Amino acid sequence: MPKSYDVIVVGSGIAGLSFALKVAEAGQRVAIITK
Repeated sequence: MPKSYDVIVVGSGIAGLSFALKVAEAGQRVAIITK
């Protein structure tokens, strides 16, 4: 697991996951934080 990320998404609802997927497909490192 990388120690740094390009984008951090807070929440794993449909909007958060959709955004994280698009960002990851663009080659960015993404972390998703949820409860």
